[in-house]
Amino acid sequence: MIVSGIIGRLRPGASPGYGYTAIIIAFLSGLNPWLALPASVFFGGLLVAGDVIQSTLNLPFAAVQIFQATIFLMIILGEFFKRYRVKVVR
Repeated sequence: MIVSGIIGRLRPGASPGYGYTAIIIAFLSGLNPWLALPASVFFGGLLVAGDVIQSTLNLPFAAVQIFQATIFLMIILGEFFKRYRVKVVR
């Protein structure tokens, strides 16, 4: 929609990375469409908060991406430890 409506043609910088955010939302919601709604609102708020973080705290926008990556890693680690039990055998 961005390419066809706002930009009008495909450019290399047309996508701001929404696909990667959608992958994190799908993992967070467990592929449940009803749980994807609050997860997407949460990540949308996080992206909007990125602008506020930039202006008030003088942090780069990459700080929001670090928050997203941390959430994604915690989801992956949680799934790993839920599925695989680590046992120490002596």
